Amino acid sequence: MILDFYSLIIVILLTKLISDHFIMCLAVPGKIISLDETGSMRIARVDFAGVITDVCVEWLPEATTGDYVLTHAGLAITLLGEEDAMESLRALAEVGEIPFEYLDKLVSESK
Repeated sequence: MILDFYSLIIVILLTKLISDHFIMCLAVPGKIISLDETGSMRIARVDFAGVITDVCVEWLPEATTGDYVLTHAGLAITLLGEEDAMESLRALAEVGEIPFEYLDKLVSESK
């Protein structure tokens, strides 16, 4: 399942709207930079705006290096197409959640 761009934007805007009053978790797009399939679960190293963390991708068997995933609480919940990931990251940069420099780096890498 691929989350469409407009649904993600609505989630981001609602999060910004209520962030002063509530604590909310947000699924954020990240790029898989490597996979480890040697253990009992598939674990990916995922780049989130320059922050690298381990994410379980066990429930996304089609996930591979270079793919974008939406992750919540350390679990990849869906694959995201590159175009949708870039649009989502651009929206996050516009509201100040990630630096524009990171977005520029991803754009240059994808060319």
